[in-house]
Amino acid sequence: MTSLLCIAVSDWHGRGTVASVNRVLYGALRIARLHHVIARQFGERMQYVMAEINGEPGLLRYIDGKLDSSISIVTDGEKILAMYAVRNPDKLA
Repeated sequence: MTSLLCIAVSDWHGRGTVASVNRVLYGALRIARLHHVIARQFGERMQYVMAEINGEPGLLRYIDGKLDSSISIVTDGEKILAMYAVRNPDKLA
């Protein structure tokens, strides 16, 4: 994953009604670690589906078949420049 991330990439989950990262993460390694920890925590219970989110490429993350988050991805065509995750159930509905 780190090879796809730009060194200056940021990941923002925001604050809301569910547990999430409460500050912007910077750097490919930090973001890759976060997603690795999430994958280890949920294992096969987690599934990603590619989607278009607000005109940008993105992923929908499902845990136990329930939509957990949407992740929009900003890219330059080769590297991921930023990732924005929404976990608020009211905004995902």
